[in-house]
Amino acid sequence: MRTTLLFFLCTLLAGCVESNIPLSPFAALPLGHPLLGTWVHRDQKEQVYLHIGNEENGLKLLQVELDDKGALKSESYQASATTLAGKDYLSIRLSEKDRVFYYIWKFRIAENGTLTFWAPDHKFMEKAVNQGLIAGEAHAGKFITVVKLSADQQALQRFIAEHDAKIFSDESSTLKRLK
Repeated sequence: MRTTLLFFLCTLLAGCVESNIPLSPFAALPLGHPLLGTWVHRDQKEQVYLHIGNEENGLKLLQVELDDKGALKSESYQASATTLAGKDYLSIRLSEKDRVFYYIWKFRIAENGTLTFWAPDHKFMEKAVNQGLIAGEAHAGKFITVVKLSADQQALQRFIAEHDAKIFSDESSTLKRLK
């Protein structure tokens, strides 16, 4: 199991939070934006490299993993960066069969050259959906709880800006700038 970058998967045995739309329209970042570049996480079991660069209409995330047995795995994703109330978020586009959806993760780039990600707290999001604070549905799957947000972009942005500290309460992974 990967120790970092689980934003491409749900947090195992916890839950998934997905949105039917991104936080903002897809657009490239300005040249020199601090998110652009290569980021790395190393531990005893693996090395994970995350390359982030512009594409025509958004970002491309290329994840390359080298495990302790020398096996190489790679995946790429399209994403969009959004800033709301001074905080930064990624909307990561995924598709499954004929369905497109987005994982929304918070990120912060520190002065010391680290990139930290926060996954949404699925329990808070499930409660928010069930209480009608944000449009969507929540249901227990076989192994995980799935929360599917269906709010429009303006409502989604407003909800995330207002509830950021509760949505993104636990740090998920930290990477260091390589280049």
